[in-house]
Amino acid sequence: MNILYIAPIATRSGYGDKARDFATYLFNKHENETLNILSTRWGSCSLDGLSTDSESDSRILQHILDNPPRTTPDILYHMTLPNEFKQLGKYNIGITSGVEVDKCPDSFIQGCNQMNLVIVPSTFTKQTIMDTKCSDGTTCTTPIEVVFEGYDSSIVSPSTDVEMSTTLDGIEEDFCFLSVGQWASIADRKNLKGLVKIFNETFKNEKKAPALVLKVYGTSHCTTDELDIKNQIYSLLNNESNHVPIYVIYGNVTTNEMSTMYTHNKIKCMISLTRGEGFGRPLLEASVNGLPIIASKWSGHLDFLNKKYCKLLPGSYITATGLGELAPADAKWFDVDLGNVSTELIDMVNRYDIHKKRADTLQKINYKNYSIESMYTAYDNVLSKYI
Repeated sequence: MNILYIAPIATRSGYGDKARDFATYLFNKHENETLNILSTRWGSCSLDGLSTDSESDSRILQHILDNPPRTTPDILYHMTLPNEFKQLGKYNIGITSGVEVDKCPDSFIQGCNQMNLVIVPSTFTKQTIMDTKCSDGTTCTTPIEVVFEGYDSSIVSPSTDVEMSTTLDGIEEDFCFLSVGQWASIADRKNLKGLVKIFNETFKNEKKAPALVLKVYGTSHCTTDELDIKNQIYSLLNNESNHVPIYVIYGNVTTNEMSTMYTHNKIKCMISLTRGEGFGRPLLEASVNGLPIIASKWSGHLDFLNKKYCKLLPGSYITATGLGELAPADAKWFDVDLGNVSTELIDMVNRYDIHKKRADTLQKINYKNYSIESMYTAYDNVLSKYI
């Protein structure tokens, strides 16, 4: 059997992580078959996600083709946005994180309908695709299955990255909130600007205010981009000298560096005011490291964030902006109630021991149910029904 896998497998991105995890699964599933990989780009993300020092990455590199194959593969696995799905195999499987809004553009439904099977990471993404009706009345007729994104065991590794640990040791405050995501000037998908403003308004008059640590990246990875983000943050704080402590950790980081952030004794809580997630891997990673979590009460991460054990923020739906062809003009996403955010921030500080006990319970649940090995089993269960 001839297998072709197309994915942004060399990129430093969420899709890149997902692509490399799935490659490992394919090597095991199709170990006696011919498996070829075509590496694609993912926006402006760098292409240094594969390392020759890694045994698994070296294996991937050995299977990457320089040019598309001339023969039709028996099975095509295509990991990308649905509007880019291609019907290149005898049997075609599309894998996508899908959407962060409440409806898909026509091109997403048309792309899904080219495939024999579509796999998504959350019930939110599946339902959004199924509920979308194109401008001509077309709906998705392709079977859609849900397979979650499993955490890699290295994200809960006891080893510590010395440089990252030193950076966090240098923070003066002992109570820090962590938020992770892309800093976007136009489509503020993670609502990081809203977080900066409400965090400052909540704690700026406190004598011993907690700190906010932002692990962010921009449209490119360079010093100019980093300085621009910091200047935007300062502007959001009204250029005040007495603003709350905010620290920026910029750019690409390794899995070990992320693990160090999640487990450092000064990082007390993960907070995300995200407007929408296809899945939300950083939130899962934070949960399996036992961090209390405050997050938006909408979209993909609700599959694994049980409201009994974390704080889910209410809000309302607003028109999604800045997404271009990735969303219809009338698509909506989530906007948290910032007043409620302030209440939960204060409560997290004042009743931390209670929130930590709840987080410890969620850690045990997600550690058991969302491992990468469990994800591979879920893929087996789904694919065995179709191929």
